[in-house]
Amino acid sequence: MIYPPREDSLLLAKWVKKLARGKVLDMGTGSGIQAQTAAAKKSVTSVLAVDINPEVLAQCRKNIANRKITCRRSDLFANIREQFDTIIFNPPYLPQELPERDIALEGGKKGYEVIVRFLEQANQFLKTDGIILMLFSSLTNKKKIEETLTQHLFTFQELDRLHIFFEDLFAYKVMKSSLLKRIEHVGVRNLAYFARGKRSWVFKGNYRGTTCMVKVKRPDSAANAPAKEGRVLAMVNKLKLGPKLFIAQKDFVVYEYIKGQYLVDVLAQASRALKKKLIKQLFEQAFTLDQAKLTKEEMLRPLRNAIVTSRSKVVLIDFERTHQTTKPHNVTQLCTFAAKQGIAPFKTILHWAAHYKSNPTRENFKALLKGIGL
Repeated sequence: MIYPPREDSLLLAKWVKKLARGKVLDMGTGSGIQAQTAAAKKSVTSVLAVDINPEVLAQCRKNIANRKITCRRSDLFANIREQFDTIIFNPPYLPQELPERDIALEGGKKGYEVIVRFLEQANQFLKTDGIILMLFSSLTNKKKIEETLTQHLFTFQELDRLHIFFEDLFAYKVMKSSLLKRIEHVGVRNLAYFARGKRSWVFKGNYRGTTCMVKVKRPDSAANAPAKEGRVLAMVNKLKLGPKLFIAQKDFVVYEYIKGQYLVDVLAQASRALKKKLIKQLFEQAFTLDQAKLTKEEMLRPLRNAIVTSRSKVVLIDFERTHQTTKPHNVTQLCTFAAKQGIAPFKTILHWAAHYKSNPTRENFKALLKGIGL
């Protein structure tokens, strides 16, 4: 079913008429009102109207005569390859009430799921100085939408609001933040949100043809973890440890993406032989850190601080808590982890750990490995 334009469409169209420019994407075109409003502007060069509903596209092609407008079927950005100066989005934003969702009106069980999916992908298709004009309702959870925008390094401005019956409608202008623009300026492309860390937000992207990770400082974190991680990665790379550092700046760091599985997932199904092989690699890297007078605080439980590649190579990650010290304890901390993994009896590991700690030489390290069966 194609719904005729209502208050929400008219509110958004008001700002499309004022602000749309250049190459325009009308996401979820529906009745086509936004596409037609944009195409009527001299500052707009072309409009791509997309929708997941084939009925909508048939109506679009039949009724829209403006040569600036082309129609395409796409589930959000699934069938989009271009970048745009303006992206218009009047999404389905109502919470789902019945088992079968009305995709034209309902955005998911909580109402905001489709908008979140859109924002997770939008950066890749928006030009550096482009804008997003979008609309949503107070029923959609305004706080959630703004948190998602911030988390994906967008800035935003409330352009307008309209109260109707039991809800408020909000028209927003969304842009790339200065931080996001700087990350793109150094050559990172296709940046997409990946994970939320305790001190950083983590993104996945592409740097000079190589998949990369980007960590940025979370605004609610007192510590500047990315800056510290950049400094430490520069040091451990010289030791041939960690992912390769590409770029380190004051509030973000760009480094190599390590393809593989977290250590915790591999150990859960590993044979005893493979488990010993992986933990031995951890010990060797821990000893290298000890010799460099660096302590990586996660060695007591490095389950999610190490990636195992397809070739069963262990790569340590997350160096934001690593620090220089006169008495590093990576190997001795790892002894506790090895005991919990059943590598050797606890008393045996404790004995060799104490022997190593008293004099952390290479000879004593080799004796430790041999003593606990590695």
